[in-house]
Amino acid sequence: MFLGPEIAVFLVDFFILRHRQYDAPAMNRPGGQYWYWHGVNWRALGAWALGVLGYFACRRVPMIADHVGATFVAMAGTACVYRVLSRRQQSK
Repeated sequence: MFLGPEIAVFLVDFFILRHRQYDAPAMNRPGGQYWYWHGVNWRALGAWALGVLGYFACRRVPMIADHVGATFVAMAGTACVYRVLSRRQQSK
């Protein structure tokens, strides 16, 4: 329930937002491109939290829980939310 949405954030960040290119030395640089707000990416954390809540909501829907699985639906929702929130950040 926690790992699925987290993986969705990682995948969107790496493949879609960063185009499979991270600058590893910049990750430890305060104020650098990966610093966000005091070292916390609140958009990623918010999308992850909504994904966890979505997981619990999907578990209550028998058609989703029995046929698709709540984890995959929560991951898809988390990925979409994080992409939309990150698009707003990039346009500023």
